[in-house]
Amino acid sequence: MGRREEKRAAVRRKILDVCAGLFRTKGFDETSVDEITRGAAISRQTFFNYFTGKDAVLTELGLEWLRSQAAAPKAGRQAIAAGTAKHKSVLEGTRAAIAAQAAAIEKERIFMKLVITRSNLFSPAPPPDKEGVKERRTDHARAIFEAVAGIIRAGQTAGEIRKEIDPLQAAEVYVSAMIMTVRMWLTGYWGTADSLEQRMLAAADLLADGLKTRRRPRKNRAVTPET
Repeated sequence: MGRREEKRAAVRRKILDVCAGLFRTKGFDETSVDEITRGAAISRQTFFNYFTGKDAVLTELGLEWLRSQAAAPKAGRQAIAAGTAKHKSVLEGTRAAIAAQAAAIEKERIFMKLVITRSNLFSPAPPPDKEGVKERRTDHARAIFEAVAGIIRAGQTAGEIRKEIDPLQAAEVYVSAMIMTVRMWLTGYWGTADSLEQRMLAAADLLADGLKTRRRPRKNRAVTPET
């Protein structure tokens, strides 16, 4: 990367960081472009050279969050392969990772609600899609599916997960269920006081029940009647 590209990347990063801070402390609607430009020490024109508006910044922050979601399952898969996993059971390790993820989202509840409900992370990117939101969103989602599929394959190798299950299809169902659980909790859809951890683990347990290998029932030996 040349010096010019490095400078552009630094300015873009500064804008994202300033916006993330302002959106958290002031709120999305209450934050003005002028406040962003002051915080980033740039002109309005410079801001609009990088982003079409606050919505575009929020979508970019959402894409960064989505990209980060592949890190935990990928690290878990690598730990299993290296024999350094903290949990002997693949499913137990997955459950612990989900609990940690839930705790992280709970700490950022207001900001995460903003990202999930107001960005274009889970809705069609408005044309023209100059930033390639659709393509990057697809790439990040695929990376998550592949990482989770790796965990499922490890579970199949360990004999915990049924071998006939397609890992990628199972990963798609698993990830989709987790994201929808997060969305429902953030928006208060169910109107309950359950923590996100409780809801995500309940969903994980339900899904795990369908993944687990099933022991075949022992056949009763025929008893020959006494004569």
